[in-house]
Amino acid sequence: MSFEQKKVFISGAYRDFGRTLATHFADKGAELFLTVRGEQAQRETLDFFQSRCKQPVHVYNCDLTDPKAVAATMADIAKETDTMDIIVNNAAMWLEGSMNDASDEDVVNTVNSGVTGSLLVVKNLEKLLLNSKTPDIVNMVSVCGISHFKGSCAHEAFYAMKHGQSGMSQMLTERLKSKGVRVISLYPPDFHNIAKDPELWNAPEKAEFGTYLTSRELVDTIDFALTRPRSCMMNQIFFEDTRH
Repeated sequence: MSFEQKKVFISGAYRDFGRTLATHFADKGAELFLTVRGEQAQRETLDFFQSRCKQPVHVYNCDLTDPKAVAATMADIAKETDTMDIIVNNAAMWLEGSMNDASDEDVVNTVNSGVTGSLLVVKNLEKLLLNSKTPDIVNMVSVCGISHFKGSCAHEAFYAMKHGQSGMSQMLTERLKSKGVRVISLYPPDFHNIAKDPELWNAPEKAEFGTYLTSRELVDTIDFALTRPRSCMMNQIFFEDTRH
């Protein structure tokens, strides 16, 4: 399953699953367009991927909670390419605790990071996406975006953000399918990111996590969905939380 000649945008690629997924696409030959938050994160991410990418890598310092910053970054991307094959909306601010445990600013930034940011990314990159022969959008939602789910320590703002992403995904699916764009949304529970341990990554069945979902399974699922024939659209992928 190669992604050579593919151009892939991933938000929130500095650490955690965003870094894991970007590394996977890099190893499969894709040209990466990554957003991170902060100049240090930008430098470190660029250094990391330049050492392993076969194709050019582009890293942008972009605060997804700031509409002007998003517009400017997407304009910079459009100067580098006229096509985007895959958009991965991965960035989201984690927030936990009860309603009064977070500042008003944290509440606003949490909602904006996943909802406003993702919407503006798609809005500003849609023209590039429609220039692709194989346009795909991957939205990393969460089990917190499923109706009636209450099994997380996440803050109400995080739940609101993930439900917003889910609603966005459903409407994008309806609006863009006539244009040949597949919208693939994943709803995973908590999972272990095993990317930093090559032994676990290469032999995930030996991982001592019992039935705990790992990042390897998520990457494999995204791979599978993206490499199906264009007639196959898996627009919502749910994962059962088998820990309970």
